[in-house]
Amino acid sequence: MKKPELMAPAGNLDSLKTAVRAGADSVYIGGKDFSARQRAKNFDEEELIQSIRFCHRYG
Repeated sequence: MKKPELMAPAGNLDSLKTAVRAGADSVYIGGKDFSARQRAKNFDEEELIQSIRFCHRYG
């Protein structure tokens, strides 16, 4: 039997960090120009870079 994966949404860097620290197996995010969440703030290029670095350290 496969173990379920906990996937969490993150609309900003703080929510991404919270999800990872709370034990999410994966986090899905959207960029400024590429996202299904049109009205969300989403991540700019610098926030994407910070998110990747954070996940590599803690994920």
